This record gives sequence, structure tokens and C-alpha cells, in this order.
Amino acid sequence: MINYTINVSDLEYFLLVLTRISMFISVAPLYGQRGIPNRVKIGFSFFVAVLIYGTIPDKTPLDYNTVWGYAAIVLREGMTGLLIGFAANMATTIVAFAGRIIDMESIRLTRARIGHKKNALTGGRDLDNRTPGDYTETRKRRCRTRSAP
Repeated sequence: MINYTINVSDLEYFLLVLTRISMFISVAPLYGQRGIPNRVKIGFSFFVAVLIYGTIPDKTPLDYNTVWGYAAIVLREGMTGLLIGFAANMATTIVAFAGRIIDMESIRLTRARIGHKKNALTGGRDLDNRTPGDYTETRKRRCRTRSAP
């Protein structure tokens, strides 16, 4: 038989840790997505809160007088978790945006390299120096080669 005893002050601290962690996970880049079920988010929040609660070195009594005072502390912890999650989300968004810019630049460089190659259908001229008549000449050549008897 397992016997757990929890003081009220321990429960208060655990609820504060759980609030901050659950708010962080609700906005976090990996776990805040819609594809992850809410039960998984809640379970993961609880598990991480239990792990982090064990690392709190000294649990001094909280300074509040009424339920409204504790609610204000909980709201503050919730807002702190949201801000940390938002900062993590912004960091991953910045990295993803930088990756997209690098990808676009590499596509432009690839297109620039391909654009300077000679094309056999245009008679060995650069693709960048085409005139409007080149398109019709190329098309006529293709039609002639296909309609051989």
C-alpha cells in the first residue's frame, strides 16, 4: 500500500508549477499544435510538473491572505508560462523563416545557373537572349521532327 501525504503548502506550489508548465505547453512550438490531443498535453504537463516540483530547493510559504491573492499568483504564473511559450514559439518561427529565405536564395541561384546554359533547341544561344520569334522557330523544329513519315 502506498501512502502519500501532501501539505497544503506543497499542493499550492505544485499547482503553481503545473499552471506555468501547462500554459507553456499550450503555446509551445511542438506541443501547442492542433494535431496533438489535449489529453496528451495535460498528461505531459502533469508529468513535467511532477519532475520540476521535485527540484524546487526550498518551499517558503507564499505571501497571500485571501483566495483572491492566491488566484492573482496563479494568474501571474499562467501569464509567465504563456510568455515563455510565446518566446519559444517566436524563436522557432524566426529559425523557420530564415530557413525559408535561405531556401529561396538557393532556388534563385539554381535558376540563375540553369539560365546560363545553352539550349540545343535554340541553336546554342543563351536562353536569356531570346527574341519573340525564337519560340515559334523552336516550336516549328519540334513539329518537323515529330511528323517524320
